[in-house]
Amino acid sequence: MDFTSASHGASATGMETYKQDLRTNVFEKLRNALNDINDIKTAVSQGWVGTAADNFIANVITGANTLKDNVNVIEDSINQELDGAISQVYDMDENLVELD
Repeated sequence: MDFTSASHGASATGMETYKQDLRTNVFEKLRNALNDINDIKTAVSQGWVGTAADNFIANVITGANTLKDNVNVIEDSINQELDGAISQVYDMDENLVELD
């Protein structure tokens, strides 16, 4: 039997890299997009003035902040699930072969 190319288990470094990639490529981009309301402000200011326009922009900002909070909750939930999955793989690997 040749076991030289066999592998089993999990890589903590690989999982951390995956989680960091998710943060950088998904969650941070989403939060940045929610922060960028300049196009909305420009469009509103070009055709709408007064308290209603100000209130509208304030509501957009409040809504964006609520969405960012929800993104944070989702990110935390995904990270917890990933941590749980890697923990299960570690447990399986640890108990794969027992000592006699």
